[in-house]
Amino acid sequence: DFFQTKCVALQGLGRHAEAVTLLQQHVRQHAPGPELSRCRSQLILAYAEGGRWNEALAELQAFRTADKEEGAVPQIALVLAEKAYFAGEISLAATIYERLLSFNEHANIVAQATAGLAWSRSATSNSTAKENDKTFDQLLERYPDCPLAPQAIMLRALALERRQEQQQAVHLYEQLLERYPRTAQAPDALLAAARLCSELSSQRDAVELLRR
Repeated sequence: DFFQTKCVALQGLGRHAEAVTLLQQHVRQHAPGPELSRCRSQLILAYAEGGRWNEALAELQAFRTADKEEGAVPQIALVLAEKAYFAGEISLAATIYERLLSFNEHANIVAQATAGLAWSRSATSNSTAKENDKTFDQLLERYPDCPLAPQAIMLRALALERRQEQQQAVHLYEQLLERYPRTAQAPDALLAAARLCSELSSQRDAVELLRR
């Protein structure tokens, strides 16, 4: 409708404060229902676009409390986490991703949240290597068909290389080649595995990999 279009236009013009004011009024005036859910979703994103992260989180919590069906909450929370991540708010993104893991009935959302949590933890010095490994393992074990799984293997293998754990990294690169041979990550995994085998003086293994 006209109101929704106006709010989207204001956000597109970077006038987030004006969009927030309109959406806040709309949220207060509407009874629970689809219209209110749409307004709340827009309000959360408007807060995020304006860098008002605490208010975005507070509104998300209010949304979850009010939305008993929890239909719209997981998706908007995932979008908020992604916005936080790309805005450099890594710890906040990790917090939202972690909360999303409780939405067990939304398998696709949980899979993406698990991947997001793994990415977030790998990007912050606050997380230990053990925590990172556990998160990646959860993604690969529970959601092997998730489109992000090959990327997760690559990221974990690269992390192992940085920790000078080359043999374990080779194992992961080989795992990626076996499980996801047609993905965009496969060529890079092949070259990385061959390089590491060569560095480990396993020239025969390197040649064998490059023949694939």
